[in-house]
Amino acid sequence: MPLSYYAARANLYDLWQHHPDWSHAELAAALGCEVRWVEKWLKRFREELAAGQRLDHVLQGHSRARKTPPSRTQRWWSSRSWPYAISLPKACAASRVKRRSTTT
Repeated sequence: MPLSYYAARANLYDLWQHHPDWSHAELAAALGCEVRWVEKWLKRFREELAAGQRLDHVLQGHSRARKTPPSRTQRWWSSRSWPYAISLPKACAASRVKRRSTTT
C-alpha cells in the first residue's frame, strides 16, 4: 500500500476507469492491495458519485472522528453514592466514612 491513501484511491479509480472489464482480483493485483479494499472503494465510488459528490471529496474518505460527544461518567466513588455502588447498608457505610475521617 502506498504511503498516501489518497493516491492509492486515485490510482484505483484511474485503473477502474481505464479497465472496467477487470475483476476485483485483477485490480487488487495491479495495485498490490487486498481484494476487500478494492471492493469497498469501488462500492463507495459507485454510491457516492451517483449521489452527486465530487471525486476529490470521495477520494478523501470518511472521517474517523467521533460524531457524538462521549457520555458523562458518573462519580460513583463519591461519599454519597459509593455505598449504593457496592451494595452496603447505609448505616455500615456511614460508620466507615466517619471512622476514616476521624483517623486521618
